[in-house]
Amino acid sequence: MTDSSLISSEQNQSQTLSKEKTAAILISRQPLRTSLKSPWLEAARKAVIWSGKNGYTLITSAGVKTWEMLLYLAARYSVSSKTMLIASDEREYREKCEWVRTQFRLKEYSSFVPVICTEKKSAGHLRDRIIAETADTLVPVSVRSGGNIRSLLDKIEKSGKPVERRFEIPYRKRDEKIKYSLTNEIAGIKLQDTLDSYLIHWTRTSEGPWPGEILADYYEAILNSESYPRDAFSTLKKILSAGIITASSRHMPSGVRTVSFTGATLEEFVPLMRWRARYREMSFEPYGIGLEKQTALQRGIYEVIYDEHPVKTGSQKRWIYQSTGKKGLWTVEKEYRCRGDFSLREIQPGKIICFCFKRDEAEEIERKFKVKAVSFCG
Repeated sequence: MTDSSLISSEQNQSQTLSKEKTAAILISRQPLRTSLKSPWLEAARKAVIWSGKNGYTLITSAGVKTWEMLLYLAARYSVSSKTMLIASDEREYREKCEWVRTQFRLKEYSSFVPVICTEKKSAGHLRDRIIAETADTLVPVSVRSGGNIRSLLDKIEKSGKPVERRFEIPYRKRDEKIKYSLTNEIAGIKLQDTLDSYLIHWTRTSEGPWPGEILADYYEAILNSESYPRDAFSTLKKILSAGIITASSRHMPSGVRTVSFTGATLEEFVPLMRWRARYREMSFEPYGIGLEKQTALQRGIYEVIYDEHPVKTGSQKRWIYQSTGKKGLWTVEKEYRCRGDFSLREIQPGKIICFCFKRDEAEEIERKFKVKAVSFCG
């Protein structure tokens, strides 16, 4: 979509916002795993409160964590907001309005403005430009040199638009790789022979809300935690506390919600715990929950069928099939799956074993949840 084809849409958006005194808080993309200790978050919180006290309506958005955090903070501190939502047509826009309103528990002082664009690659830049050009005042917080936000800020400031810089802090480079040192000896695990009879659900740090969690609760947890609250250890404790492993449709055939387990031994599986640059996450982390195999199979967990050409979408059992991969890589996982959530509530504690990276984490699991736990670090 060219700029000329967007003129009428942008004019409508400007007219919609021109009746109010508006501000846009500008933040470049930040690390995915943030917390209360993140300097940019504290600066953003203060900027939102300042905006509300000075009678501004905040122009926000969704789909990017920095924009969503501002939207959440505006709702949390009862600051009026207008949320610009990218959509390809009116129907998608209305659906997004309802979704965002529910996810952030938005009140009557929050409203929406459409950014109609069918070109996904340029939609984000278009949205940012409209927000920056429309706002009466720009409030930079943490802006990366050479980035899109910096270019917009410099260009618009030259036009004479007010820029409030009291909350601006230096931008810090994103460093998001999770690192572990896992030796082949698996030093703390002395149960190799016994573990052959377990199916293990390995978990990892969640880069967003837990399955079933709404965004308002996710961002509230971040704002109240001195460390990232959705790391792998927190996820393991959440599973044990709720008594449920929540299913996910991510990367699953036909989008069916499943819970995955592995029948591979630690010696076979630990080498699979590696950084995936494409998804900016670990494939698995050294945190998991193991179920005695016969007990697991009696409760609806099925062995995955590996096939070079899995059955087509539409089959009722499509979720149980898995491609072998281009070089047969998937078969080494020896995967098992359960369709839907998996309940732990009726499984005897003696049939469960948990895995943690650190010894003190394993001790905490045993103390709080009364199940056996072992650590990779002896």
